[in-house]
Amino acid sequence: NVLSVFAKSNGVNTCALKMAASIQAQFSLIDGSASNAVNCTTISESYDNGWWRFSIITTLATSYAWIATTTSSTTGNGVDGIYIWGAQVESGSYPTSYIPTTTTAVTRLADAASKTGISSLINSTEGVLYAEISALADDLTYRILSISDGTTAERIYIQYTNVTNTVAVVIKNGSTTQANMGYALSDETELAKVAIKYKANDFALWVNGFEVGTDASGTTPTGLSELAFDDGGGANHFYGNVQSLMIFPSALSDTELATLTTL
Repeated sequence: NVLSVFAKSNGVNTCALKMAASIQAQFSLIDGSASNAVNCTTISESYDNGWWRFSIITTLATSYAWIATTTSSTTGNGVDGIYIWGAQVESGSYPTSYIPTTTTAVTRLADAASKTGISSLINSTEGVLYAEISALADDLTYRILSISDGTTAERIYIQYTNVTNTVAVVIKNGSTTQANMGYALSDETELAKVAIKYKANDFALWVNGFEVGTDASGTTPTGLSELAFDDGGGANHFYGNVQSLMIFPSALSDTELATLTTL
């Protein structure tokens, strides 16, 4: 369960979120740091022009009354305050984007994105698939983004796996794995820059400025024509954040890959 709000200082530099007397945390409107968290975890996200989004996450019984009767107050000076917007309560383990509601609950539909018919933009012989991404949660499920021929037989994909804090890349030709390289992240919910270089007998995985995996044997997929936030066949959708996603039609040099993926 998540409670979140957008906030900005107008002279007051601390914001508190509370679900109940025993579930609460304070946040700095200057640097986003959290303090005095009780029975919850916290997330701070920085936005432009001094705005922050603060969230507290906890687990509540299904019978728990969401609207707590406890209150907090402070005496102001009549001038200073806090701007707030978009307060939201969700049933889940992480905050999602703001959902406008009025008097009734709203169920979020999954975002979906794909682009087909782009074979002229994807070189099946060689290239680089690059993404700056983070997972919404380390929940041990497969979450994939891919370039493919519209099936799972011919594809190149980046994925979070069923192993904690692990990102991996896989190349398939004729449904046969040509390369499979993984890397242990310190925290997959933090943004990482990931690139897979593909070329016959020359595959490499780069993460955050370093080459962390290579494979010198294998063929590339054929007929790549689709970019999708799934496994190429419509399953294992990518639930995460994407800051950047690019396809290069040629295999970049090590120097270029280091520059591209450096945080």
